[in-house]
Amino acid sequence: MGKNQLRNIGIDVIGTVPWSTHLCQFYDTKQDLLDILLPFFKTGLENNEFCIWITSEPLKEEEVKEAMRKAVPNFTRYLKSGQIEIVPYNKWYLKEGAFNGQRVLNAWIDKLNQALSKGYDGMRVTGDTAWLEEKDWRDFVNYEEEVDKVIGRYNMLTLCTYPLIKCGASEIIDVMGNHQFVLIKRAGDWVLGSSEYRHLRHDFEERGKELNCLYGVFYICEKPDITLHELYREIANLLPQGWQYPEITCAKITINSKEFRTANYRDTDWKQSSDIKVRAVKVGAVEVCYLEETPEFDEGPFLKEERQLIDTVAEQLGESTERMRAGKGREMTFRAMPRRNLTPLEEGFLQYGLKGFSGPEMIELLLCSGLPRKDCKKVVGMVVAKYKTLGEFLAAPAQELGKIPGVTPSSILFVKLMQEMPEVFLKEKIIGKPIYKSSQEIFDYLYHSMRDLEKEVLKVVYLDSQNKIIDTEDLFEGTLDGIYIYPREIEAGAIKHKATGLIFVHNHPSGDPEPSRNDKQITRDLVFIGMVLQIKVLDHIIIGENRYFSFADTGLIAKYEDDFLNLRLRRFVLQSS
Repeated sequence: MGKNQLRNIGIDVIGTVPWSTHLCQFYDTKQDLLDILLPFFKTGLENNEFCIWITSEPLKEEEVKEAMRKAVPNFTRYLKSGQIEIVPYNKWYLKEGAFNGQRVLNAWIDKLNQALSKGYDGMRVTGDTAWLEEKDWRDFVNYEEEVDKVIGRYNMLTLCTYPLIKCGASEIIDVMGNHQFVLIKRAGDWVLGSSEYRHLRHDFEERGKELNCLYGVFYICEKPDITLHELYREIANLLPQGWQYPEITCAKITINSKEFRTANYRDTDWKQSSDIKVRAVKVGAVEVCYLEETPEFDEGPFLKEERQLIDTVAEQLGESTERMRAGKGREMTFRAMPRRNLTPLEEGFLQYGLKGFSGPEMIELLLCSGLPRKDCKKVVGMVVAKYKTLGEFLAAPAQELGKIPGVTPSSILFVKLMQEMPEVFLKEKIIGKPIYKSSQEIFDYLYHSMRDLEKEVLKVVYLDSQNKIIDTEDLFEGTLDGIYIYPREIEAGAIKHKATGLIFVHNHPSGDPEPSRNDKQITRDLVFIGMVLQIKVLDHIIIGENRYFSFADTGLIAKYEDDFLNLRLRRFVLQSS
């Protein structure tokens, strides 16, 4: 449906946008609404778009019509022809007496389909939220989140309007998290802000789906007694989970003219494929299709990471096919490897542990457990040439390791287990124990998993009312310079884990844990957010090379709490004077 076609949105500060754009406006007055919505709809009407304006206080239905008549030539003709509908909120959002997000979402899609059948290019809509009561807020936020997911497949432009008088800090963050762009008035001018964290969160979710898919493929390929036909069938059914829109994704694996398809498979124009090769000869292909048109990305509707994923899957299928067909050329099953004698390196480890082992020897010890002995030295040489330290090797993504000739899925699985197990062991050791002011224990718990990361990662540790660790989660990856802290994410995580306290932890890849100016500002913001949400921020720990910095131990957490209370007191005095 032409998702990449740019549309003039009618708002000078924005200009042109693609279909599926979802933005919001924070306003103070009735005139603020008219400043944005009148040109928004005027442009839509003039460009063959169907328009819907859902009204609420402070703008009533008749006021909207009167304002549109003044701003849009021939508005009455547009209204009579049905190209624009102006609907009170209670007849749209509360049609059955209560708000139901799924019903409203379905109604938008029905309206769009009707508009397209009448020859309109697409639909632009606005809905005001002044009617929202506190009891409906969470349901509406969830509905907006669903709109943001679904709109990407449709010719829609959506502008949601929120009265600032009804939005506190938490509500503003909720809104910003569900919209691509935010319109705010500053010093009399409308300015545009983007919800950067929204895109970052989406990126992390996509990378997680791709990695889970890849691990799933490795797992299937290593199943004992699985046949090739079973392997192809299971991997074909697994693949849609690794793509952006799994609900409209289908897959097919073709080997020597025999096809293994998902139940929903249909050949479409939106496809991505990769050849399966055995000894450099093509024997088949992996194919992934979207059943509906979606927005353009790096390769048609597909991400560049999805190209890497499908190529890796095809390569893995080629290796598995060759291995399982080895011998007499008939379909074989995986069998347990025969028992073998230990190498001198393995015997040395069992007798003395890792004391005295060099980095390359430790890498050899890991890899040789999953490789024929004759191939091991060559593979270890390639690995050592690529990774300077054992830490870099352990931290390397599975997909990256899989591209090294000779490194098998079982070797990768073993390496990843070695990376993850110490963290699990330390987590079991510390979960449920009181750790308040015990920054050393947090450092010991997370140091192993964070010391060799090439990028900064911000983690949050959730604690209960007795200051016992409940769980940990990653909040952000990249550089913390310029990061915007979203209270919504912190609040949602705390509610999910029933946490009353938080400890934030991030690493400095340079090895120096001393906090930067930006680290201090972010920590201050985190403490302020915690004070607003009534969730105690106990510490922010920065991990470096064999050492750490604790904001609590140095008294900075207490200082930031005092700063917050002083600001509130100052505001109270000013309001009272």
